[in-house]
Amino acid sequence: MLIAATPSYQLSATLMRKAHIATWRRACLARAAVTAVLCCWAIIISGISAAAQQTYVVASSKIRWTIDLAQISCISLRENGANIFGSVYFNDLRIPEILKDIFPHVAIERQNEQCRNVLVFAILYNNTKAITYQYKPATILMSFDLCELDGFGKIDTKKCGSKNLYLFIPKLDPLEALEIGAKAFVHEQVNKWEIVNVSVKSSQR
Repeated sequence: MLIAATPSYQLSATLMRKAHIATWRRACLARAAVTAVLCCWAIIISGISAAAQQTYVVASSKIRWTIDLAQISCISLRENGANIFGSVYFNDLRIPEILKDIFPHVAIERQNEQCRNVLVFAILYNNTKAITYQYKPATILMSFDLCELDGFGKIDTKKCGSKNLYLFIPKLDPLEALEIGAKAFVHEQVNKWEIVNVSVKSSQR
């Protein structure tokens, strides 16, 4: 019986094809592993980003607006005009820092007699059944007034920006409430009443 011998070049070609297939399979597995890791990281990062941001619905009532925020270079805080949930926050150094992020090109100082623009705010828990959003009554009232002083150091009511702002959640961190209110206050408002969505970082204070 004659047995035909397989030429050596055919054996080499077969081995090379098998080696290429094995290499290709390893590359595919590696790419799949990398893709899976990247997808997991994307999900984790997305989750962290979502957790770090919270959006609040604010009902904004514009009382008067006869000021131009672009023309304001300084804002003075008053001792009797920085109240949050029944406590005075005038001496809290975090208040100017929060406001500086919202008024980036404005000098924020406490009781600056040289500054003619005064900001006063009051934030309190107050059930207002007349103001509702998706059948929920307002639970927090925030009042903001930014006014210019006249020549006698008195508030000129003809040169004021005033808004009443309403939130629909049962409880909130005081400084987070200030940030939400201040952001809603500077929001450009056309109508007397508007709904404003305000996003802030979750409170870590």
